[in-house]
Amino acid sequence: MSTGLADDVKAGVVPPEDIHASFFTLITATLGLFVTAVGLVWMWQVPTASPVLPLWLEIVGPVLIAVAVTSHIDHLANRIGHFAVISTIVGVFLWGAAYLPFAINNLNYGSTTWQRFFYSMWGTAFLLFSLTLFVVAWHKEDRLEHQDLAKEHIIHVSFPVLIIAAIGTLLFSCGLFDLAFNPTGSSPMTWVLEAVGPLLLAVAVTLHIDHMSKHIGRFAVVLGIVGMFVWALPNIPLAFKPSLVHSSDWGPFLTNGCFGIGYALLGLTALLLVLRKSKLEKNGAVMSW
Repeated sequence: MSTGLADDVKAGVVPPEDIHASFFTLITATLGLFVTAVGLVWMWQVPTASPVLPLWLEIVGPVLIAVAVTSHIDHLANRIGHFAVISTIVGVFLWGAAYLPFAINNLNYGSTTWQRFFYSMWGTAFLLFSLTLFVVAWHKEDRLEHQDLAKEHIIHVSFPVLIIAAIGTLLFSCGLFDLAFNPTGSSPMTWVLEAVGPLLLAVAVTLHIDHMSKHIGRFAVVLGIVGMFVWALPNIPLAFKPSLVHSSDWGPFLTNGCFGIGYALLGLTALLLVLRKSKLEKNGAVMSW
């Protein structure tokens, strides 16, 4: 049995690829995902009560994720460009800000105006995420055309995977804007878009599983994929029966519970990434990702 990275290299074993993101970045992102998950599960379990804390958790969680991305901005900007990084950060802040009117006064839940605000903010956030992915795909193709092989500029994700993920995020955004126009959620097409979008994201990650496994391990990647499928699946029954969103039994589970479980699985993925980075550093790996 090898005792470390050096021994593996001598034995001809290809070592796992390294992780460039700092512990601060990874831990902050992990906390953000778990905080978001806790808030959503709380709102699922106590749908008729009026605690404001879970709503504030839905603001704090995305803010932590935005801070994590910001702390890694120099490395990310070299890879995907400053515009893509900034649009991602702005999108995450909008995602959290969508909950602000309800955290300040949860009676705003009964206001159609504030519901439209919520879905519009979420729709804009995911539109920015989609735009980011399209821009990254453009950067990848542009660098290939100009034979830019600089290590810090390489985008490992394939062009088809980036386009699939961008389209999936765009469809999810369209579903959210549809909810902004029709907050009752009575249109089956709304939920079709809300289901197909995340499913395409899960497909995109699955297509990239081999490369991601080198960085974070196959189990962590599978957890992330399952989390995305859990994110998508609750919208399928709503596509067949939109009235379920107003059901006291099914509504909170489908709209908050499943999302919370999905974010918790993504949080576990991020936690495994922290542990993997710690192991790589202990074995003397050089951080190069």
